[in-house]
Amino acid sequence: MQVAKALGAHVTAVVSARNVQRTVALGADEVIDYTQVDFTQTDARYDPVLDIAGSRPIRDCRALLTPTGRYLSSVGRLGFLLKLLVAKLVWRRVGFFHEQVNPADLTTMAAWMAEGRIRTVVERQYPLDEAPAALAAFLQGPNGAKTVLTR
Repeated sequence: MQVAKALGAHVTAVVSARNVQRTVALGADEVIDYTQVDFTQTDARYDPVLDIAGSRPIRDCRALLTPTGRYLSSVGRLGFLLKLLVAKLVWRRVGFFHEQVNPADLTTMAAWMAEGRIRTVVERQYPLDEAPAALAAFLQGPNGAKTVLTR
């Protein structure tokens, strides 16, 4: 979301109630609390839709797109990936979003961080010797921000 904003996009974020304030603070133009509003039933249309949760059927998200919009997902669960592949066979404007890290992008992001245009959000911090406890807490979720191990 922060990268999209830094690149000049208008961002609408769909989050749970516990993440609304944080999402606003991180710069979302509009925030929809999915516990209160079914975001797939609004009249709003988007280009693109980036799905990082995979909690709604692809067809529901497809209905949110502009005529030239694309649906992208970063969900890595096997069952969801298979659905994504099937959707791609019948509908070309669907794809898998993944990062392609390169030095130029990292340099840009470091500059944006130094300028305050983007920032990291750390939810939990553990010393390295408590890595098992950190992993256990992470797996229990919910994880709205990063869990960091320190030395």
